[in-house]
Amino acid sequence: MKFNFKNRKILEFIRLLNPPLKIGGLEISDSAVRLTFIDNGKIQNFNQPLSPGDDLFTALKDLHSQASSIQKTIPVVVSFPSVGVYTQIFNLPLLRDEQLEEAAHLNLTMISPIDKKTAYFDWQVVGQASSGSQEVLGAFVESRIVDGFVAALQKSNFVVVAVEFSALSIARLIKERSSLDLEKPYLVLSLNNDGIEFLLIRNGNLYFS
Repeated sequence: MKFNFKNRKILEFIRLLNPPLKIGGLEISDSAVRLTFIDNGKIQNFNQPLSPGDDLFTALKDLHSQASSIQKTIPVVVSFPSVGVYTQIFNLPLLRDEQLEEAAHLNLTMISPIDKKTAYFDWQVVGQASSGSQEVLGAFVESRIVDGFVAALQKSNFVVVAVEFSALSIARLIKERSSLDLEKPYLVLSLNNDGIEFLLIRNGNLYFS
C-alpha cells in the first residue's frame, strides 16, 4: 500500500498525538533477566543478574527501574528457558485456514505429553513433507510455568504481549538476521551461562530442540 504526500502528513500528525508504545524483548534465564529495545536502529540493553536463590520478582523490579525512563508500563515479548517445553513435529494434509486450525488443535490434544487441562500449547506450519502434506511444529508447556512468569512480570509493571521459549527465539533470529542459506538444514549449538542447547533448523524454522 502506498500513501500520497497528504496522507503521510496526516499519519505523522496522528503519531504525534498518539505515539506508539515501544515493545521490548525480555529474556528470562537462570542467570539473568535482560531487556532489549530497538528504536530507530539503536539498541538499548538492560541487564539484571540472577544468583541461585534470588527472587525473580525482585530482579524484574530492579530491571524495570533501569528502563523506567523509557515508559512506566513496559510491553514486552518474553522469552523463557526451553527446559520444560516439549516439541513435536506432526503432519497434516493441505487444508483451508479454518480446517487447518481445527485439525492442528485436535492433533495437539491427542499427542500432548501433558494433561491438556494443565498445559498451554500452540503450533505453526514449518514446512512441506515429500508426500505433499504440511509439517507442523507443536509445542507444549505446563501452564503453571508460564503463569508464574506472567504474574511476576505484571507485578513489576511489565505488560506481556507474547510468550515463547528460547529455542524458538533463536530460530527466528537466525531466520530473520543471518546470511545462511536457509534451504539447508542446520544443527545449532547455543552455549551460554545456563548451559548448552541443541536446535535442529530446517527451512529457517525450528524442528527440534
